[in-house]
Amino acid sequence: MRLSWNEIRSRAAAFAREWADAACEKGETQSFYNEFFAIFGVRRRTVARYEEHVRRLDDTHGFIDLFWPGVLLVEQKSAGRGLDAARGQAGAYFDALPERDRPRYQLLCDFRTFELLDRDEREESRFALADLPAHVERFGFILGVQRRAFRDQDPVNVEASELVARLHDALKASGYSERWRAVRGCRVRFGPGDVFALRGGRADALHVGGSGRHAVVVSCRGEPAGRSREGRRGGDRGPGGRLGRSGSRGRAGRGEDEGRARECRLPG
Repeated sequence: MRLSWNEIRSRAAAFAREWADAACEKGETQSFYNEFFAIFGVRRRTVARYEEHVRRLDDTHGFIDLFWPGVLLVEQKSAGRGLDAARGQAGAYFDALPERDRPRYQLLCDFRTFELLDRDEREESRFALADLPAHVERFGFILGVQRRAFRDQDPVNVEASELVARLHDALKASGYSERWRAVRGCRVRFGPGDVFALRGGRADALHVGGSGRHAVVVSCRGEPAGRSREGRRGGDRGPGGRLGRSGSRGRAGRGEDEGRARECRLPG
């Protein structure tokens, strides 16, 4: 059963008091991290290993102080030595690792200060050992809990969604009924290289071509959301007025609008 954050913070406070006087990298690193993982109720040896051998890109050899493949790389220094050298070592190790083993998180520590880097989010945090209880949620990945950063949408995505909404309104105004506007997949091209796929409804595809504020409906394929008795006997008629394939050579129950292209101007 996973520990509560309150329990984890309590354990972190006790850990900070216990290790307040630690100083030696060689003599205390492994005990330090065994107890660090215990803060979260995790046995270190079940996920991470010490002294992982790495052949660096310049053909020299080194050892990662603590390594959890794909998740965490730790470089530890003795108290008072600073973290600049550790940062350089960690970067060299990361570059030399196979792609599948490169960790998302990098932790540098000198028993006094923690410096945690989230490579995916490009977020770095630095805090003192005494402040660890206030920062334990940054290590949620030890529990399998991923922190997510929520950012404003890219302006291009916002503009695209607005164009799709306006296209919907323009199609409705140009004569497409509810029956033909319900589609399962939709590919929309507003300009060279800009294609958007939509989901919803029941038909197979609505293909739209054009650029800027001018769009041309090229074809609409699929089974309409509701078929009339006439449609079941002789094939569905699309908004262009011509019979689909279901009444002649296509499979029963499938219709295809192959009427002439329908043009519409996007409002605004």
